[in-house]
Amino acid sequence: MGAPGLQGAIFPAPDAVSRANFESRYQSAFGSRPPRIAAVAYDAAMIAARAAARGAPINGGETSQGVDGPLRLLPDGRVLRGLALYSLEAGGEPRRIEPAAAPVPGT
Repeated sequence: MGAPGLQGAIFPAPDAVSRANFESRYQSAFGSRPPRIAAVAYDAAMIAARAAARGAPINGGETSQGVDGPLRLLPDGRVLRGLALYSLEAGGEPRRIEPAAAPVPGT
């Protein structure tokens, strides 16, 4: 490991388990790994489809499962994303220690 002082460090990041599920489905459908921007496009399309199905905009009070973990669309158009917690292992690889939790407005 290049920086021994970082061993055991805890940091937030998008949920790799959720991302891996999306990448697997994408690979099956299109025969290649998705570009990183595909996650944003997928999340936007999912929110738009949900709003169209109900005939009203998403009000910002509900959480949806996005490609990189849970997300919440706020009334002003911002997006809150739940992040998983990872620990940096001795070999330099991150290990998920807590899955992404639903984002809470105002925190």
